Amino acid sequence: MKVTNHCPKCDSHQIVKFEGSQYKQHTIAATSKWGINVAVIDRYFCVSCGYTEEYAQMSPKFLKWAKAELRKKGNGPRDEFV
Repeated sequence: MKVTNHCPKCDSHQIVKFEGSQYKQHTIAATSKWGINVAVIDRYFCVSCGYTEEYAQMSPKFLKWAKAELRKKGNGPRDEFV
């Protein structure tokens, strides 16, 4: 939905983006035990069927956290999170 601008479930092109902000509690995800570091989340909604997708904004702070997490798990930088 983010790139194709259409819904993978119903093929509709009626997509609405809700852009996240560090100041809106429902658009952030904690990336540390105490919630000090956060990832800002953008959401894409299909108006036709209600399907949603979420994407983290790829800020330098988020990428630094993600690389540290990959190192903890012993994954290389090209490996997937899953």
